Amino acid sequence: MFQRIRLRLFLLSLAVIVTVGGGVIVLVRHDVKTTAEKRLAAQLSTTARTAAALLTPHDAGAVDVPHVERLLHDLSTTTANQLRYFATPAAAAAELTNAGLPLPPANVPTDWATSIVGSDTAFAAARVASGGVIIVSRSTTEIRDATARLDRGVVAAALFGLFVAMFMTWAATALIARSMRKLVADARDVVRGNTRRLAPEQDAERDELRDLRDWFNYLAADAERHTSDLARGRALLTSVLESMSQGVIALDSNGVVEAMNDQARKIIGLNSAPIGEVFDQFITVPQLLELARATTSRALEFALPNAVKVHVRMAPKRDTGGVVLVIEDVTNVRELETIRRDFVANVSHELRTPVAVIRANAETLSGGAKRDPEMASKLIDGLHRNAERLARILADLLDLSRLDAGHYRLDLGNVQLVSAIEQAAHAVEPLVKQRGCTLVIDAAPSLRVRADAKALDQVLVNLIDNAVKYGAAPGTVTIAARAEGAVVRIEVIDDGPGLEPAHQKRVFERFYRADSSRSREAGGTGLGLAIVKHLIESMGGDVGVASAQPHGSIFWVHLQASQTIA
Repeated sequence: MFQRIRLRLFLLSLAVIVTVGGGVIVLVRHDVKTTAEKRLAAQLSTTARTAAALLTPHDAGAVDVPHVERLLHDLSTTTANQLRYFATPAAAAAELTNAGLPLPPANVPTDWATSIVGSDTAFAAARVASGGVIIVSRSTTEIRDATARLDRGVVAAALFGLFVAMFMTWAATALIARSMRKLVADARDVVRGNTRRLAPEQDAERDELRDLRDWFNYLAADAERHTSDLARGRALLTSVLESMSQGVIALDSNGVVEAMNDQARKIIGLNSAPIGEVFDQFITVPQLLELARATTSRALEFALPNAVKVHVRMAPKRDTGGVVLVIEDVTNVRELETIRRDFVANVSHELRTPVAVIRANAETLSGGAKRDPEMASKLIDGLHRNAERLARILADLLDLSRLDAGHYRLDLGNVQLVSAIEQAAHAVEPLVKQRGCTLVIDAAPSLRVRADAKALDQVLVNLIDNAVKYGAAPGTVTIAARAEGAVVRIEVIDDGPGLEPAHQKRVFERFYRADSSRSREAGGTGLGLAIVKHLIESMGGDVGVASAQPHGSIFWVHLQASQTIA
């Protein structure tokens, strides 16, 4: 870049030097030549007048030609001119005409003289008193030689001056280019973020470049302040975006992605944030495209192809154009709302049935059935059975409420697993006999888990009770346990009809029943497995269900293994 600038400055300076120098040379040469020609013409004219004056005395009588010739020869030798005498203007007419001189005016008797300088010879003519004409001529070779010498000297001086001017111009442009190159390098550092101050040259005077350097320092300081403010603002914006539970996507007026936080990328299902790409090229969801192209604030709720339910709000950017999309994953919220509605409906239904039976039996007894011992006994038995059902439902609801509120206090310790399984099996022994089932315990006596003894007993009782109720009658229920590294896996396996995958996902929800009619016949409240899930997770474990082969279900529990007995 600077080479081109130096070349342009040099060529411009050279053009100025050549134009001015050439003009001066032409003017000086013309002036010198003109002066020389005028002096030659004046000299010849003076010589002609002098010769005419010398010849005047001899014109009174007959012309003494030899005397005239001797006189003219002496004058020629003295003045280095050629002098010729013509007795009459008519005799000199041809010579005057060839020389380009006018004939002597007839009305000027004496002291007439004229001269002209030609390309090769200069002429002068003077009128002699007797009527004759003196013609003086001289070669212009001296003028030409002097002019040539002048031309050579001027050309040599011009070339020397041109060389000096070229050197000075090149040196000056080199100095300017060096200063400009350093200034540009410093400015480039400022633009690239290195906001160091530009130090002035130590020997530099206060000139335009130093003033420019001072202004660059001012711009660097201002850029540093703005860069620092932008960095803080960007860091704050990035922190806010990345800490948000909602996804945020900012698009410019052309639909190009300007910003996208990780939450938005995860919700949509992208492997990377496509910053700088057109939104339409990687998004095919019609609702998202509709919001991205809208011009006024809107909000939509819909499901993405990855089955994630989202609530998307769009707000236009007023200053620069484009939109901002705020995406909220409402999948869990909607599932919780569904569970809440189902819970309220199930609670209402579960309470309505025993309450209705109790009310009906009480009204029947009050209507006179109490006087019939057989009828009264059946009604009172129904009252007792449904009151017990209500009590179980309320007890389970209270347990769940305490678990949700964190008021269920656990005392974790080292529990011998086989003893806990045997104790739970003993608790459900009446139901086992009633159903004609067989309980099989497959666990090593050395297995120990870290758990709350009462909570573990409640978990095992619920799981075994469910396996006996919903398994085959007669059938076999197996309680197996084995160590898997730092975890002990407990399995309760039944040989009943099993659960379909759709029911396995929701079986731990409150009041959820895969088969409502059979659950009520079995006397379940629909809250046992929900309590199991809460208790196991409170003890730092995990719980789930899988299908058994060839049929039946496997309810499994993972608890932390313990090495010593409490």
